[in-house]
Formats: sequence, structure tokens, C-alpha cells
Amino acid sequence: MSTAAWNKTEMSRGTLPEEAAGHGASDCAGKGSPVGRKALFFDIDGTLLSEVTRQVPESTIKALALARAQGHLVFVNTGRTYGELGKIRHLVEPDGWLCGCGTYIEAEGEVLVHQVMSREQIRQIAQKAVQCDVDGLLEGMEGCVVLTEDTRYPTGRRLRNNPEFPVRYLREGEPTGDIEKFCVVADDQSWKEEFFASLGPQIQVIDRGNDFYECVPAGYSKASAIDRILEKYGLGLEDAYVFGDSTNDLPMFEHVPNAVLMGRHDKELEAYASFVTRTVEEDGILYAMEQLGLIPGGNFCIAQTDADSHDMVFSEAPAQSDHDQGGGNASPTEHAVSAPAESGDPRSMPEDSKEAPEYFPLFFNMEDRKVLVAGAGAVGTRRAEILADFGARVLVTAPEGSDRMAEMAVTGKVTWERRPFLPQDLEGCFLAIAATDDTRTNDRIVSLCQEQHIFVNHAGDRTRCDVYFPGIARKDHIVAGITASGKDHTLARQITEKVQDVLSEL
Repeated sequence: MSTAAWNKTEMSRGTLPEEAAGHGASDCAGKGSPVGRKALFFDIDGTLLSEVTRQVPESTIKALALARAQGHLVFVNTGRTYGELGKIRHLVEPDGWLCGCGTYIEAEGEVLVHQVMSREQIRQIAQKAVQCDVDGLLEGMEGCVVLTEDTRYPTGRRLRNNPEFPVRYLREGEPTGDIEKFCVVADDQSWKEEFFASLGPQIQVIDRGNDFYECVPAGYSKASAIDRILEKYGLGLEDAYVFGDSTNDLPMFEHVPNAVLMGRHDKELEAYASFVTRTVEEDGILYAMEQLGLIPGGNFCIAQTDADSHDMVFSEAPAQSDHDQGGGNASPTEHAVSAPAESGDPRSMPEDSKEAPEYFPLFFNMEDRKVLVAGAGAVGTRRAEILADFGARVLVTAPEGSDRMAEMAVTGKVTWERRPFLPQDLEGCFLAIAATDDTRTNDRIVSLCQEQHIFVNHAGDRTRCDVYFPGIARKDHIVAGITASGKDHTLARQITEKVQDVLSEL
């Protein structure tokens, strides 16, 4: 299956094509419009807002406007509180805002829900957080309030030092303002179990990974917010469409049958996706809405990226930049799980302000060069195998993987260490392939490679690649690599097939 766009009528829930990288079909004509009014719910970071450019693409703004013109309802459904929306309020024009995991709901200027935690509850939580050595971040209408001026946690320090994010230190005796939810940073050196036990059943604790926890009043979620909107407008679940990319969108995906997954996404959502589109940067929102018939088709047709094939094309040199500092106006939850490019990096520029690179083909002798492949799924397996075929010493790191990877490990074609990626895996590497099912891990590998001047390929984001895998035609010692520089996937594949046919006749 050459497209990463599919729906539940074509595939059973929980099964995906081999490639789920967000590159859609070549036919960009939209289907017929669904009958009746629909309610569309969008996450922010990684869905509306690019985590690469920190901008909302013009195509997304256009798609939302077209949907509203068709009579559909458009809502932003986010874990951020209203006070943490930041610039997104000025970049999109929805019919309403569903904020703080359903604790604040506004539709067409009317506030339908505003759940505020009591002052006494906040006081007890703040006191217990300090006692248990966890970093508490209270979220509400006035932004984020931190309980201590400094913290030993790197995530907490990053939040406090981000000039674009409104963080206020809560001094003794000062009012917190209206608090709707809170987040906690806690590790094994803290007494986090005691702290979480003290919250009781009134607070739902959600583990977001990396020692970061989102805490929401029980009964409130992105799903409950959707139900409130559907009730107001007399719509059913079948009339709702949700758009998201990460695990904090899981309540929406579990709840609504029409679930659109962005091209770059967390694997946990795949079982619930009814349609997988392109990435934000590849105009995934507009593409999905055209294909699903939510807006008229033919607004434009974006070219596909080149094939994930076998040979390598290298850019002139690895980028040299530091991506450890957070940026933008994301909520504490979103900052904890992603570190977007800083301003000044070419990847932080709007997509239409930079040209796609023309890749210069170089053929490298890979014999006995160390290559790290992080991830042993379909993509990691193919890339590990072709690199090994060209003589590379391939180290694979992944707790689990494909049967083919296991076969190659048994025969000694690759070395497979069944564990997660570790930074020391990059020692002595000429090339690294970031192909895990965790976007944060892949992004971290890219950053480490850039710091150490190691060529790197990010399997899920071609904008972060120094090394590119185009089409390959090969016979004996003749090797031809074909690339369209990410502009026309279909053309690159067709040319590769024709070249292979010519070589086969020689």
C-alpha cells in the first residue's frame, strides 16, 4: 500500500500499512462532502502548530476557514489552559476553545464549563508537593504558577527560563488565581507515590513519560469536552472528527470513531486512527480534510516525498545547532515531551520561506563503518539490511523488532542489543538512523548527532535529515541512486524502476 491514508472501512482497527510516515496518495482530489454539519476538534502542538517552525501553516488556516464556510464547527481541544494558549489565539479562528483537558469550554463566546479547583485543595497540594520534593506547576486562567523559585529538575528549569512562556513564582500569601489543573515533575528520588496517594480519587494522574505527570480533576478530559459540545449542538459521535498526534490526545481517539492521526505521531494512537495524514509541515490538515470530504477538493496538490528505498544521499555536512532548549508557547505538558527548534535555526523558519534542498549524490565506502540503527520495525529493518549489504557494521538498539531483524542478528549480519537507545551508542558512529516508535527519542538522537557531527537520518521527519534514502537501481557493481529532492515521490519511484529495467537488460 503506497499511501499512508486509509480508513476503518478499508482496514480493521489496530492494523496499519507498513509505512505510516504521513505521506499521502498521489490523488489529491477531495471526496464528496459528508452529509450534515460536523464538529471538528483539533489538538495544538504537532497538529495545528508545527513543532518544527512553531507556526500554523497557511494551508491549515485555509482548511479551517473552508470548513466553517461549509457549515462545520471548528474547535481547539487542548491540554493547555486558556491562559496558556499564547499566540495560537491569534493564529486560528475557531468556533470555540476546549482547554485544560475539558475544565474550560467556550463555544461561540459562551462559557459552557469552567471547573476551578478550590483554594483549600490548591493549598494542600502545594504544601504536599514541597514536602515530597516534587516540582508542581499550577495551570489556570493566568498561565502557570510554580511553587518554588528554583528546582533541581531540568524540565522545571527549562520552563522557568523560557521567556515566551508565562510562568509566575507563587510567593507565600499570594493568590494563585483560578487553577483548573496542574502538572508535576517527579523522579525516583522524590516521594512521588506518597504525593499521588494524597491526591485521592478527586484527581486523575496521567503519566506523560520522562518523569512528567499531568493531574486533572476526575471526570474531565478531552473526551468529556467533546461530549459537551456535541450535546450543545445536537450532534452525535458519528458527527465528530478529531485530529491529533500524541498520547495526550488518546482520550479523543478512544472516544470518537472518526480519528485523524498526523503523519508524525505517537504509536499508541495508531490502533484508534481512522485516517493517517501527512505531517503538519506537509499540509496534513488540509490534505486530510479534502480526502475526507469535509472541505471541497482541489485546493492544491502537494508533492510526495521520495521513496524510502536503499541507497544514501548525503547533504554537505551535518547541521551544527543546539536543540535542547524549548521554544514557543506550549503548555508545561507539551514542553516536557518536546524540544522544538530554536529561532534562528533554518528549521524554525516558515515552510514557504525556505526552498527544498537539492541533494548532491555522493557514494561512500561503508565497509566496516559503524552505523547505529535505533529501532527495529519495518523502516529500521530495511535500512539496517541495506547498510549491512554495503559492508557497514550495523548496531541495532530496540527492545522488540521484526522477525527479519531477528534473523539478521542470528546470522551475524547485524548486532542487535534488545534495549532502548543510549547516548553512548553513538560513540564511533559514522551514521545514525533514528527509527524508533517514539518521536522524542528520535529527536534526541538527531540533536546528539548534530552536537557530535555525526550524519543522521530521522525516519519520520525528512527536514531533520543529513542523510537521505532515495530509490536505488542496482546490478552487480553498478549502483544508481534516484532522488527528486522530496518533491515528487511517484516520479522518483517510476524513474528508479525504469533504470532498474535498463540495468537488468545489460
